Amino acid sequence: MQGTVLIAHNDDAYLEATVCRLSDMGFHVIGPAKTAALALALIAQTPARLAIIGERLDGRRNGRTLASLLKHHWGLRSVIVPSVPTQEADDGTGAWPDLLSEVLGRTNG
Repeated sequence: MQGTVLIAHNDDAYLEATVCRLSDMGFHVIGPAKTAALALALIAQTPARLAIIGERLDGRRNGRTLASLLKHHWGLRSVIVPSVPTQEADDGTGAWPDLLSEVLGRTNG
């Protein structure tokens, strides 16, 4: 198991593709959450090493606000991704392994 990742985004197709991709890479995925409120409730119950968050979320808070709250309250690093997925993210050929290795490597200790 690579670690635990929280995912919050407002696009169903992006969520489905990303959860599948992360699971295939050996990550335990918390979520998906479409709102900051749900993401905060999930992270309060299960610690994670990283959050992947869309710029826009359903509800009152946006992705940047969620990322700030996660950092402030839990020390959790976040990667903000576009609200409109790119073809690279959709087809699974993007730089996920390198990005996650780099970010998670920085969260060790």
